[in-house]
Amino acid sequence: MSNSELTVRRSPKAEMVKPKRAVLHDSVPMGDLSIDGFYTEDGDRLFSDRGVADALAISRQSGTAGGVEIDRIASQKRLSPYFSRVRLLASKSVPFTHPKGGGVARGLPIEVIPAFASAMIIAKARGATTRRHERMVEKAIAIQEALLSVAINIVFDDALGIRSQVAEGAYAALYNYLLMDHPQQRVSQCRDNYLREMCKLNRLSYPRPKGQTPRYFGHVINETLYDPLAPGLKAEFDRLNPNNENGQRRFKNYQFLTDDALKEFLAHQEKVTQIARPFPWGGMQEFRVFIRDAFDREKKERQIKLC
Repeated sequence: MSNSELTVRRSPKAEMVKPKRAVLHDSVPMGDLSIDGFYTEDGDRLFSDRGVADALAISRQSGTAGGVEIDRIASQKRLSPYFSRVRLLASKSVPFTHPKGGGVARGLPIEVIPAFASAMIIAKARGATTRRHERMVEKAIAIQEALLSVAINIVFDDALGIRSQVAEGAYAALYNYLLMDHPQQRVSQCRDNYLREMCKLNRLSYPRPKGQTPRYFGHVINETLYDPLAPGLKAEFDRLNPNNENGQRRFKNYQFLTDDALKEFLAHQEKVTQIARPFPWGGMQEFRVFIRDAFDREKKERQIKLC
């Protein structure tokens, strides 16, 4: 592996990368340590750059990025044979914005923590560390023990099906928040502006004769309005509001939404309407591709909050 692949970039151009948006943030415990963790809209799992350096007992000069300091340690002649992966991970510093706003921060891939801990422990065993590395070795051992403790619990819970039972309970609580067992008497909750845009995308005139739409239009509504509310929601509607022998439902699905869920439904419907407006007549395929990633991220955020 070449030095250019391993060295953390310090050029101003590296700072000009468009920051990603973090959508989730919390403190991640590891034994007696905790590090700020962030999950971006692109699916990056990051630890705070500064938090990583502090957790690993790496001293930082004022204003110096943690990734740079990790690379400084890892490139030392005595340690470098054991730290090639660490240096590669340290070079992948990601600029991002906090979910609550503010300036641009930097994060490192979460894999850098176990990689550094393993490398430091191996270097210690091979006699490559010195007295100035002792604090980092102690931190590395503590981190590895904490991660192994978590790992054995995950393996154990997966083997016995404990995690799936917990997830099922979390989804049950979510559906209880979103849905009622009995339908409410409600007027149509699909607004004219939304229906007009969906008809445009599907090459249909609007208003429709006698309000009629093709049968496939139900799939459009499910895909754009209901699916993003929660993973697996369609199966719950099938249970509460099954199709009859003619393939029709007795009630409208929105009649089963709780008042809180209806507010989310209407707010989301307005969002979809606004997104759809720039798309041309017959542009459903392009629109579907555009919104799929956004909706998948929203569902992923909700799934992560459940875990």
